[in-house]
Amino acid sequence: MDAAALPSQMNAEFISAVTGGRSELVKILLADPRVNPGVGDNCGIRRAACEGYNDILKMLLEHPKVDPGADNNAAIRLACDQNRTEAVRLLLADPRVDPCALDNYALSWAAIYGNVECIKLLITHPRICLNNIHLINWSSMHNQIEIIKILLADPCVDIAYMRNHAIRTASKWGHHELVSLLLDHFRYSINIHDYIRIKSKISPAINEIWVNHIIKYKWCFDTFLAQHLIADLGVLIIQFINN
Repeated sequence: MDAAALPSQMNAEFISAVTGGRSELVKILLADPRVNPGVGDNCGIRRAACEGYNDILKMLLEHPKVDPGADNNAAIRLACDQNRTEAVRLLLADPRVDPCALDNYALSWAAIYGNVECIKLLITHPRICLNNIHLINWSSMHNQIEIIKILLADPCVDIAYMRNHAIRTASKWGHHELVSLLLDHFRYSINIHDYIRIKSKISPAINEIWVNHIIKYKWCFDTFLAQHLIADLGVLIIQFINN
């Protein structure tokens, strides 16, 4: 190390070392009192989390001048964006980190990108409240079946949020397997009126899935509705009535 180097120069070298993933150099620099590892609104820990440099991340989390929750908890948000599972695990273990920051940004974007392992870590965190986010609807739009299964298994998730928005979204986007999964799960909370509201906006293949579930679960409807739907359901309606 250059004994004559200014703190600003040392900080620049520190950021460069973190960016390059050079953990041994980072360790040396952290021992130098001229280095401020929280420089640039904690740029170092954000980069370590984003790139998945876990050895560096561990060192920074132990340093008293580093704030892992800086910039609206950017470190964990970036780690979830980039699917850095171990980095997410390390950050969640630190009480200074708020995984719910910016309206559950970390969880929502992990779902959009299909980062299932990150989601599994996030949804087990005591500060996460799945019922207060639109995660299931985002997952339905992007056909993230494995994520939906995780959410459906959680009793805290309101899967009927916004008048069954999830099933309507999956239907409109043509996600066959997901529609069938949600219809099976929603069988006691969806009825024939939900089908009427959506039938003009879905493909014939998705329509067939809905019809099969109407028959399978014997959803209730009156004679007027039967007449209204006869053109769509044909012999299936007659079969349903006769049963």
